[in-house]
Amino acid sequence: MREVLPLLRQVSETLPDWLINEQDLISRSQALEFVHFPENDDMLARAKKRLGFEEVFNLSLASLLNKYDNDAESTISIPFKEDIAKKFVKELPFKLTDAQRKVIWKIYLDLSVAFR
Repeated sequence: MREVLPLLRQVSETLPDWLINEQDLISRSQALEFVHFPENDDMLARAKKRLGFEEVFNLSLASLLNKYDNDAESTISIPFKEDIAKKFVKELPFKLTDAQRKVIWKIYLDLSVAFR
């Protein structure tokens, strides 16, 4: 790792300056250096905080972008056929609990909104 230390110091920043300042984070290159060569326990903790924040930030951003992509997609309408649903439930080899019925109804409502 010591051989690549000069390269670690050149790693580009991935977060905007305002966010780094707002969250009191160290730079990405410092975090990579201090996670391998911490000067003290505080610097190791700050390096872990920065790298952890960046990971959660990237996952959250990816999730949000995925949601926007999904919202932009057009979908087909799937009509609810109550008679078929009742027949299916009636033919199950067990009786649905109230909780299961509530969950199924919530899923139906979510799908009916999603497919409009």
